[in-house]
Amino acid sequence: MQIIPLAADSMGVRSMATFVETRHARLLIDPGATLAERRFGLPPHPLETACLKECLDRIALFAKSADTVVITKYEMEHFCPGRPEWVRNKRLIVKNPNLQVRPEIRTFAFEFLKTVRNTVSETAFADGMSFSFGKTRLTFSESYSIEPGANSEAALPLSVEENEDVFLYSSGTKGVYPDGAAAFLSSKPSVLMYLDGPLVHQTDKAAPKFPAGPLFKRIRKIIMDSSTQRIILDHHMLRDPKWPQRAESLAQAALQKRIVLQTAAEYRGEEILDLEARRNTLYELHPQERTHPQSRGYRGQSV
Repeated sequence: MQIIPLAADSMGVRSMATFVETRHARLLIDPGATLAERRFGLPPHPLETACLKECLDRIALFAKSADTVVITKYEMEHFCPGRPEWVRNKRLIVKNPNLQVRPEIRTFAFEFLKTVRNTVSETAFADGMSFSFGKTRLTFSESYSIEPGANSEAALPLSVEENEDVFLYSSGTKGVYPDGAAAFLSSKPSVLMYLDGPLVHQTDKAAPKFPAGPLFKRIRKIIMDSSTQRIILDHHMLRDPKWPQRAESLAQAALQKRIVLQTAAEYRGEEILDLEARRNTLYELHPQERTHPQSRGYRGQSV
């Protein structure tokens, strides 16, 4: 099984896009990437814009070889409705828009599904379902709310299994893991677990605020209860300028369990580019910068 993060917050953009290749399936998971419109009162820096182009180009490249596209959330960080060619002639497995999706997002989701319905090979709803492709099994938990309220945002964890290899993926959770989700992610020995870290820095004043302490405590418990070899911890957590200090307790737990804990960029063998968290500093250091700080190809790890 080969697992390749294609875009992530540690790679300069808001994303969890991942490509998983087994002997019997090529899965493109949550193929989306975007940037915060405003952060520290500033628009995206040109270095962020360059990273976004690079990541979208990489996703487009891997979309060509994928046979299945998985969408766990209808947000621009997780899918790209403006790129219908990414799902053309693919098997499309998506979050059910009728279950735990906000009304405005539900309308958006159905518009997308209507647009691509005649171009995909098939469409299936994912929540609580399992799919088999040869000896590869794709299993979804039931979706669960990560915010209070009847029309709250939901997450949809999944697992990919082939023989003894298991990849666990949390979906965009903002670091919220109730008992059922934690049990799903800790239930199987895995070669890699990809977790969304806590949303600590809140850019939207109207959005629910999550206390950091309990969120980090729950992730620590997931680490201690798991039988994984390696964990990617990324996404929302990387938007906080103090994320390295906040993650120290999780790094200690991983060390105690002899688990490799790293960001998606580190998993790829690359420098961490937590650009959104450092946007104000970018404008101070590179006021006229127009190019990417480094030229990189893509790399994955076989597990």
